[in-house]
Amino acid sequence: MNVYDKAIAVIEERGWVKNASHNDNGVCATYALMVAVFPELEQDASGWRDGAQITEYSASCMFVEKLLRDKGGISTHPRRDDIVARINSPRPFTIVGWNDMVAQDVNDVIHLLKEASEAWDLEHPE
Repeated sequence: MNVYDKAIAVIEERGWVKNASHNDNGVCATYALMVAVFPELEQDASGWRDGAQITEYSASCMFVEKLLRDKGGISTHPRRDDIVARINSPRPFTIVGWNDMVAQDVNDVIHLLKEASEAWDLEHPE
């Protein structure tokens, strides 16, 4: 199970939110990746200083952001073309920007993470 599959499990268990990293309603895509890399994050945030975990988290974000750039930051729903075209910022090509400004629902986020999981597994066969 790669980090993207773990992040999907976190979102499926806790729910999904926009415009917040996490709250009682769920977690954003970025926070789900953080928890996937460092499950103890909420119990002991001081442990988040581990260089290997931070490197893994950063690499996982960069991988998803490359997918977003490659597909224009647009999700599977055609109506999003208009949304992305109106945003004059590189932010939609970050996970945070995409989560908050483009993703419409939890299905969009899970779809993106599944795409990342499949692409990761293709590039990193065991």
